[in-house]
Amino acid sequence: MSRARSEARGAEQLLVIVAMALVAFGVVMVYSASASFTLLEHHAVYAAIGLVALWVLARRDYRHIAALAPSMLVVATLLLVLVFATGVQRNGAQRWLSLPGGFTLQPSELAKVALCVFAAAALAGRRQAPRDWREAMRPVGAAAAVLCGLVVISDLGSAIAVGLVAAAVLIASGAAPGALARLGLGAVAVAGGMIAVEPYRTQRLTAFLHPSDLTVAAGYQLHEAQLAFGAGGLFGVGLGQSVTKLNYLPEAHTDMIVPIVGEELGVIGVFGLLIAFGLVAWCGYSVALRAKDPFGKLLAAGLTTLIVGQALLNIGGTLGVLPFTGVPVPLISYGGTSLIATLAAIGLVLSVGTHGAHPLPVPEPARRKSRKPAPRRRTAARPQAAARPAHAGAARARRRRAM
Repeated sequence: MSRARSEARGAEQLLVIVAMALVAFGVVMVYSASASFTLLEHHAVYAAIGLVALWVLARRDYRHIAALAPSMLVVATLLLVLVFATGVQRNGAQRWLSLPGGFTLQPSELAKVALCVFAAAALAGRRQAPRDWREAMRPVGAAAAVLCGLVVISDLGSAIAVGLVAAAVLIASGAAPGALARLGLGAVAVAGGMIAVEPYRTQRLTAFLHPSDLTVAAGYQLHEAQLAFGAGGLFGVGLGQSVTKLNYLPEAHTDMIVPIVGEELGVIGVFGLLIAFGLVAWCGYSVALRAKDPFGKLLAAGLTTLIVGQALLNIGGTLGVLPFTGVPVPLISYGGTSLIATLAAIGLVLSVGTHGAHPLPVPEPARRKSRKPAPRRRTAARPQAAARPAHAGAARARRRRAM
């Protein structure tokens, strides 16, 4: 085995180990933050489904899903539209579809992965990267705009994640910086408008700019998160011993699970979480760099950015270094669709690492059949009568005279 291949196998194995560790840690922290056996059972079921998806996708060649990219995007779009008609509303947000058995489905999580696959397939089929914003909009930017428009009404954080995926794939494809800058400015302007029209989003921005203002609900939530980090200190108060989760910190098992980690496991626990996602980033981008085909490169880069970007948005928001967006921590926060989609994304990255090192065999062009001239028939030469020797005629004449 070559050195490059052994390093690639090492990155894939490390990614599997880190993903399994984060899933197990997430199950423990969900129960610790919620103290609910029902949520624990649901989260464990979602984790099992996600692990099966990871295993199946890691074994299959990722290049086969490129043809399914448009269908995946259409299905995700239809599910997002269905949310507006029959969606379940929680805490004032309508983001879920109800499923039998008390389970729910959040289409925005599926849309993130579907967009990444679609964008990677679309850009991989081009001869050159987008040179201006118009080329970037066809069709990646347009697809991202449609999904963002459907998601941003009820979930700005997921809309930001969708834009992050599109930007990552465009950057990895080598799009012109000017085109990216124009699209980025347009996205910032739209995000600013969506923040202005929703009071709770304005409150979150105010809480970020003025952390000491407790008159708004978002300020209270971030204040309690800071108290949880402070109470944990360096080593934490112990697993399951958090006080902040007892009706002090809303959504402690979902969006605000990192402050519970900080309180129970201290700075060491939060730092370990950052190291784990740093390893995910290293493994994912290593796989992307070693992929031999453009689709594999863009797919691995986009999915890795999606996973790590959401983790940084959440951790940065709870620490107060970024505006809080409500994006869950992948593999850690309670949320079945997010967990399944993230594990499926990791499975696709592993598939790129396994199959992307070997380019697809390109069939040789069919050779033009040339008509060969028909072989000339060889006619057997007629045997010529052998010349009679002269002495045979003389002997015959002597015999006649003798008679």
